[in-house]
Amino acid sequence: LDRFSGSHSIEAEKVFAGTNQRLLAIWGLIDTKELDQAIEVFFQLQPPSEEADSEFVFSLEGIVKYLSRLCYARGKSCPIDKEESYFNIASDYETAISIDPEYISALKALAWLRTSGPVEDQRNYTRAVELAHKACKLSNESDHEINAILAAAYSEVGDYNNASIWQEKALESLPDDGSSELKM
Repeated sequence: LDRFSGSHSIEAEKVFAGTNQRLLAIWGLIDTKELDQAIEVFFQLQPPSEEADSEFVFSLEGIVKYLSRLCYARGKSCPIDKEESYFNIASDYETAISIDPEYISALKALAWLRTSGPVEDQRNYTRAVELAHKACKLSNESDHEINAILAAAYSEVGDYNNASIWQEKALESLPDDGSSELKM
């Protein structure tokens, strides 16, 4: 998370925020590594109206990208030393997705956790299908890992026809880097 804080890009984003106190407050909280408070203020923002000025919309887009990546990074860096850790990881991924519903890395990671994660209480196969399907769509079905996660999630919900289809797509989307023996 340190690589996201105190950077020159945050200072630039503060300039883009102009005089909007809530946007400036979010950037200030990010800069001081108060992620949970930044998220809270973000969710209190009203969605931009049709008349919202372009500077506000631009700055809000920057916050969406930054906050979602911070949540994802916090989840990825969480020590996996007990079952409770997986709850925190899942929570961070869910928050990242609620901030940026098209963040493919968070969709993929949460879909895996909900499908195959080591803590059974964290599995939710229906949610995994939803997440992986969205990630597949956003990645144009070109990411073999996402395709394989969707295949596994379909298998877990008992939809073996779709599981087979997505497993085939996973194999077809493997990179051509010498791993062709897997495509047999």
